[in-house]
Amino acid sequence: MLSSSGHTDVKSPVNFERLSSPEGGKEIPWLGRYGIAKLVAIQFTQSLQRLLANESIYVNCCNPGAVATDLNRDIETKFGRIAVYILALLQKLFFQPVQIGALTQLYLAASPEVEDKGIKGQYFWPVAKLHTSAANYLALDEAEQKKYWD
Repeated sequence: MLSSSGHTDVKSPVNFERLSSPEGGKEIPWLGRYGIAKLVAIQFTQSLQRLLANESIYVNCCNPGAVATDLNRDIETKFGRIAVYILALLQKLFFQPVQIGALTQLYLAASPEVEDKGIKGQYFWPVAKLHTSAANYLALDEAEQKKYWD
């Protein structure tokens, strides 16, 4: 599963009824929805791993870090030409190339260490570093995680 540090911005439990309504949480700003999605990824990872505890299946979650992708390819139509230049500069200065950004996912998917060490239900930061304490208490809340299966 893929997450990000954006999950730390979520300050209250996810309201699933609100998100599944016809409006779908449209009143929540896009950055808020992003944070919710990243929190949900961590919660789901941990709850799924608990369900699969007795199986030889390894479910983990990771934050790839700031990666220079083309995810914002249509930024010009939304924010104007200047945003393209600003984003390009930020990516050049602070973002890592895709090849580096993919390393944590590759580690979790292919490294024999994951099975050898029994790494299950964990959250990793770049590059392939176990993050031992969640930055957001909601990510570890088992009562919240159970909502995925109710």
